[in-house]
Amino acid sequence: MDRDAPRATFGFVLPKKNQEFYRDLSNALRAEIESTHDLRGTVIIRYAETQDPAEYADLLGEMTGTAEVVGTSAVNHPLVGRAAEALASAGTPVFAMLNDFVPGVRRKFTCLANYRAGRQAAWMLANIIHEPGTIAVLVGGNLWQAHQLRENGLRSYFREHAPEFRLRDAVLNLETRHITYAMVQDFVAT
Repeated sequence: MDRDAPRATFGFVLPKKNQEFYRDLSNALRAEIESTHDLRGTVIIRYAETQDPAEYADLLGEMTGTAEVVGTSAVNHPLVGRAAEALASAGTPVFAMLNDFVPGVRRKFTCLANYRAGRQAAWMLANIIHEPGTIAVLVGGNLWQAHQLRENGLRSYFREHAPEFRLRDAVLNLETRHITYAMVQDFVAT
């Protein structure tokens, strides 16, 4: 029966191929699509190596004519929006995953409630840290709406429920281990 199922190619553009989270997500997406009996799915996954919007736009452009549907976790930037718009205009629906971008162009957005996730993280910190102190906030980049919403949620919780904690200004770590490691060392030393 599977050979009578329609064919469909799913394209995904994701960040950081070497990060365990994105490797696991890629494997889960591939396994889900390839195991369905409703269609014969093919998966194409491309990874951005940087947070450069032009790189994401180029990777989305590569999906033109090769994928029937595209899902991406991409930065929110006009270049990415134009690439998504070009796909949508060509009849390829684009879905935002994990980080929202180009509302009105992308078909749907699937993710956590990022503001709520930030508040939940703050609740956990406020309830497990016995003596109030300084909280360091690291974010991956300014073009990730999800990171901004999580930071806002975290800050709002501390303002409302645990004002005795001091929150440092957010610092960009560009989602790289070596920068994060150096920042944490600096925070601990000060």
